[in-house]
Amino acid sequence: MPQFQFLDSEWRGIAESAIKAEQAAIPDPRTACFYARRALELAVAWAYKYDRALKLPYNENVSALIHEPTFKQTAGDAVFNKAINMIINQLVDHGIVDVSILYESPFTDVSPQGPNAIFTAEQIDKIMRLLDDIRSTAIAA
Repeated sequence: MPQFQFLDSEWRGIAESAIKAEQAAIPDPRTACFYARRALELAVAWAYKYDRALKLPYNENVSALIHEPTFKQTAGDAVFNKAINMIINQLVDHGIVDVSILYESPFTDVSPQGPNAIFTAEQIDKIMRLLDDIRSTAIAA
């Protein structure tokens, strides 16, 4: 039985796309990505349709929808925590983090706009100052 079968009773379209993504993961990863994205789009559209607290952004593409502040607040801290953990992992692996990599993959895989779509301007300034401080005090190995 597919892992996403449980969705079928309430969200048939989402379930169909998620199941197709799961089934295509090994034989055809590109197709799996297509269906995973489709499942995400359907789930986000459902949330905006039924949760009146969510405000539609200037643009209705999936990136704008998931980065809209009311959606981010409702969805919780998962995306933000992932971004912070990625920075921490980079520090552990390399000792320092050049701020410019926050605008490259894998960071842009979490958010195409990099940290600008995940954190407030004040938070970005704090992160950048912290990374600069770490770099300036790091001892060359």
